[in-house]
Parts: sequence; C-alpha cells; structure tokens
Amino acid sequence: MVIRGEIVRKKVSELMDGELESTDAVEVIGSVKSNSDLLLDWKIYHTIRDVLHQADSDLDVTDIVRNKLIDEPLLMVPDSYKKYQYRKQKLLGF
Repeated sequence: MVIRGEIVRKKVSELMDGELESTDAVEVIGSVKSNSDLLLDWKIYHTIRDVLHQADSDLDVTDIVRNKLIDEPLLMVPDSYKKYQYRKQKLLGF
C-alpha cells in the first residue's frame, strides 16, 4: 500500500486517535519515521491534543509558525490603494 499527501496525513491523524487498523498502523509509523514533514505533523497533532486536554507541552510552535510565515508570499499593495481605502472609510464615518 503506497500512501501519499493528504491520505497519509489523514492516516496519521487516525493512528493518533486510535482509529487505524493495526496492519495500516505499521506502515504509517514507518512513513512518519522516514518523513520529517509527517513527523512534524505527528508532533503538532500531539500538541493540539495536549492543549485541548490542558496538558503541558514540550513542543514550541512559535518557531514553526514563524518559519511558515516567512515562507508565505509577500502581498505588494500599492500605496495609492491604501490611501484610497483609508479615505473611503473616513467618508463613510468608520
């Protein structure tokens, strides 16, 4: 069974929730061990679970979020557009 992309992430989530069949679990665990993105997902899923259960978490997500934001494309908005939006709001009294 070759699993990729979102299917793998879904199976990782199912594994964490205890909903995955044991035959699939072995393969998913192997995929998580060999793929750093899946390992990061695994850690994030556990962090989310811990936060929801108000447990202490040892995963610092600030660096992860910061790095993801750095990778986001920069939206270039012309200065004249910003001024127009500001005047429009002032005209309407907002």
